[in-house]
Formats: sequence, structure tokens, C-alpha cells
Amino acid sequence: MITTDVKKLIVDRSERRPRNTLKLLQTVLNIGLGDEKSIIRAIEAEDVEDSNIADLCRAIQYKKPWNEVMSIYKKLDISTEATYYIMGSWFRASLEKAHSKKHHEALKYFIGDLPTVKPETYLVYSIFGAFEVYK
Repeated sequence: MITTDVKKLIVDRSERRPRNTLKLLQTVLNIGLGDEKSIIRAIEAEDVEDSNIADLCRAIQYKKPWNEVMSIYKKLDISTEATYYIMGSWFRASLEKAHSKKHHEALKYFIGDLPTVKPETYLVYSIFGAFEVYK
């Protein structure tokens, strides 16, 4: 069940636009309903960094040089966990639109729980794995 605080945050951040509401609800579903703190962080982060993470995903998808991919990644100013989930959502949405085998392979690197040890290292491995799919 979605908590009242999360509902209020979704309403505030969606600006009464159905598409934004659906996008935020997808973020909630990707994280899982039991982790309210992560949900709130991801929703707040999505507002601020969504376009930068999309730039990162596009850099991977369009085979930009690895140093450019990492340059975009290093500019992100949100939690590793939020980045991880938003990137996973991006590849899932791309897969649903394009039915691309490469999107499916890239998405595999973002499915599952973040390990409890060094999540930033795991995120870099996920980014690198997705990058290698498109390479």
C-alpha cells in the first residue's frame, strides 16, 4: 500500500499531469512498496536529475565513448540507489516502446536488489554491463 506521504509527494511533483503521475507511480512500483524512504528519495531525485540520468542512458545506448559515459555519471548528484532504479526504469520503458533485444539485455543489469556492500561499485558495474551490450 502506498503511504499518505508518498501519495502527497506524487500529487505535488506530478503537477496534476496524468503522464507525470504515471511515471512517478512506475518509480514507486520499481522500488517496491515496502521501502518508503527509498521511494521518497527516488521521487525527489527524479525531479532534479531525471534528464541527466536520461543523458547517461542515451550515452550508453548510442555507444558514446566510455569516458563520456563516466563523465555524465560523475556529474549526477543523487543517491546511488535512486540512480540505479531510475536507470532500470529508463531501460524498461525503452524496452516496452521498442521491443529491442539490446534494451532487454541492458535491463538485466538493473534487475534485482542492490547489494549491501559498495552499491556505487555495483552501479558502475551495471552501467558498464549495459554499455557493453550496446558496444
